[in-house]
This record gives sequence, C-alpha cells and structure tokens, in this order.
Amino acid sequence: MKRVFFVSSLLFLGFACTPTRSSESTSRATVTYHGDIKPLVEARCAGCHAEGEVAFSLTDYGSVRDKGDRVVEAIEKRRMPVWLAAAGHETYAGDPTITDAELGLFRSWRDEGFPEGDAGTTPPPAAGGLTLTDLDADVALPLLPGEQTYLPRQELVDDYRCFVLDWPLAETKYMTGFQAIPGNREVVHHLVAYKVDAALVPMLRAMDDDEEGGGYQCFGGAMPDRIASKDVQARIARDFPEAAKRLGRHNSQWLGHWAPGMKGNHLPEGTGLPMAARGAVVVQVHYYTRTAPNSADKGTEVRFTLADSVAKPGFVLPMTNDEWLPGPGFEPTLVVPAGGSTTVTHSVSLARALQYGQAVFGYDPAAYKAIEVHSANLHMHSYGTSAKTWLRHAGEDDVLLAIDDWDLAWQRDFTFVTPKVFRVAMAKDVAYHLECSYENKTAKTVLGGLGSDDEMCFNFTFIALAP
Repeated sequence: MKRVFFVSSLLFLGFACTPTRSSESTSRATVTYHGDIKPLVEARCAGCHAEGEVAFSLTDYGSVRDKGDRVVEAIEKRRMPVWLAAAGHETYAGDPTITDAELGLFRSWRDEGFPEGDAGTTPPPAAGGLTLTDLDADVALPLLPGEQTYLPRQELVDDYRCFVLDWPLAETKYMTGFQAIPGNREVVHHLVAYKVDAALVPMLRAMDDDEEGGGYQCFGGAMPDRIASKDVQARIARDFPEAAKRLGRHNSQWLGHWAPGMKGNHLPEGTGLPMAARGAVVVQVHYYTRTAPNSADKGTEVRFTLADSVAKPGFVLPMTNDEWLPGPGFEPTLVVPAGGSTTVTHSVSLARALQYGQAVFGYDPAAYKAIEVHSANLHMHSYGTSAKTWLRHAGEDDVLLAIDDWDLAWQRDFTFVTPKVFRVAMAKDVAYHLECSYENKTAKTVLGGLGSDDEMCFNFTFIALAP
C-alpha cells in the first residue's frame, strides 16, 4: 500500500509568477545553464534536489548536465515539480509549476547539448517555489530529550511515529510562524505538528508507554492507530473519561509541517493560531527506512514564533462529515466496497465554520466583520482517486482546489495569493463544499476511520477573522 509523503503547510511560501528571460538572454541564440536554466533550477528544484535533502542534488552545472535528459523528461511529462492542484482555478502561493515557455528553454538547452555559458551572466533566481528562511523562534521543543534517539521500525519502509511534547507556556499565545529542524534527514521524510487539549495528554502518554521506543504508531494524524480498535476505545472510556469526550474530529489542531526544501514559514500577515495554555504538541514524523537502514533519529525539534495578540485571529477548520468516521453508537458511513468505487460529498455554510471557531476557540462572531478563507488542503488515504473543494455563493461556484489525479505521496496545503473575504453577516449564504472519490481494488471493504487501512475525506482550511 502506498504511504503518505505530506508536503503541506498552512503557511505562506512565497508568491508565484511567470519569470521572463533577461534582455541579455533573449538576445542570445543559445540557451545556456548560467544564463537561463540555473535561475529556474534554484527556484523550482533545488529545495528538494540538494545535498542532504530528499532527492539527488541539482545545485551546480555538472549535476544538472549529467541528469539533463532525465530533468527535461520529468518536466515534459509534468512529473516534476510535483504540484497536484488542477490548473484554471486559484493562484497559489509557492506554485513551483514550470510554464510552457520555461519548458521551451529546457528543451532548447537539451537540444543544443546542455551548454554551460558564462557564470557572469546568471540572473537572480526565478520567481515562484519555496522561500527558505530561518525563524527567530520563541519556543523550541525537542522530540526526544537529551541524548535519546529513535530507531525507526526496520520491518517498515514507512514508519509513522507520534511524539508528545509538553507545551511549556501557562498563558494563551498566538502562533505566527513554524519551523521544524530534522535531526537526521536520511530518515526524516516529513513531519506535522498538532496542538492537543490538556484533557488528551494522560491518554496519549499511556499510549506512548505501551509501545517500545519513543512515541506511538500513528498515521491519520495525531491520534494513535490503535484508537480505531473497539477494545482500545473501551479502555479509554474506562480509564480516561475526559479524553473520551474529545475523540471526535476536534481532538487536535493542525499547526504546521516540514518537508524537504522547507525551512521556517510565517502565517499570513496579521494572523495567528491560538495556542492554549499547557496541553501538548504532538509531532507526527514519517520515517523512511529504505535508503538508510539502521539509521536513528536524534535532535529533531520544532520551533514556534509567538505573539501576545494578533489583528486577525485564526483557526484551522477540519471540514468533514462526522458520520463518515466511527464514533460512539454508530458505524462509519464512508464505505468503499471491495473491487468497487464510491464518491462522497459534504457541505456546510461559513456560518457553521464560525460556530466551530466559537465552540473550539472561543471566538465571538459578533466581534468580527469579515471572515477570510486563506487555504485548502484535501486529505484522503490510499484509496483516493480525486477530490475537490469549492465555495458556492451568489449562485456561482468558486473552486478553491481540485486534484484530478490524487497521489497520497504528495500532499500539501495550498495557500491562496488572494484570500476569499466575506462579511460575517453573509456567512450563512456561503456554502463550503467537499467531494472525495475512491477506488478499491482489494478484496476487502474499506471503511472510514483513523487507521492507515481506513479512509478519510477532509479539507483543512486556515480561516482568519477580521474585526
């Protein structure tokens, strides 16, 4: 079964636009590495294709020339740079897509024999792609204390492990930026950080103690895989009744993530996510063992920039249908039959999103004039084929994100260059829609749930409230 490689963030990654050749390069008949190709590779490829990152290095002329045919072929077939969002809808921050005109440059460079050109003619890096900056962090939390290490489970190619980190502050702050520092990039494939309520911490600590090594096995998010078991749910209801009340979809709050090519990222200007006092941060790490067997992780940490207050407080809306997932007294209604396919849909009004913000974070809708929708992040597991989320208002559909060819290995958040802004008074007239499609080629029925062999249909959206 294919496993997940999240490439996701609720954070600004830098504006995307179409670069043009410099006046010097347009006057030349020959396309060269230094004059034309290097700025594109630096902006769109080198974030992942660099020493110590997830893929082979493309940081100098020799490495790009040696793999030139493969590079051009991958761009021609639109395998690289990976970008799942269907074209023609939104303009997204950090879009690394290579345009048709830029593809023409790569083709010409190949056809002309990959000439190097003069290093003195290299223009600045092209626009688009990931911005790489370090944060001046206010809080830094190590995954493992002191000199402790974690050796990923060697029988697994993909080991998903969650670590519970106590949140040290006794007062509520707002997260304005997030950064992760992987300790061993040979095995840390990606990670996602969540804030969890204090009521869940004793239960999560017990799950941690039950398993050998640091942390506990997880896949769908911050909760243990074992939570899908009815026996485990019965134990939680008996031993951790306060935690049992929080095991619905509101049990964790997405904060941020790291994937190869990323450093620190800031939320949109003037916004912030509330970080409640105490509780814990749970960090889900995807360890990849195939390329580095018997290699342990040490020193991985997550960092946060914080503010006492922000002009526009925000929250992540985990949009889904509760009935798709198992819960007290009912079975999941998301069913993908053996050898078959299915599509599920769900919709809520933006007024319901405001109610979620009020119920979970204490925001009073009456205190705000506008609601801003900043991002979309469609999430399924191994059986998904396509997904879409859109807003319907004034009789029109506004597609926020469509993924026509779902690939579990390349998930991320898509942040809009221009957010969708609505008056709070009209929130009830704006419908938020979600659609997920699945195909099940196995001989077993697949149900909605929290485990790695279950399915999900979520859209995670960062919403900010403007006074």
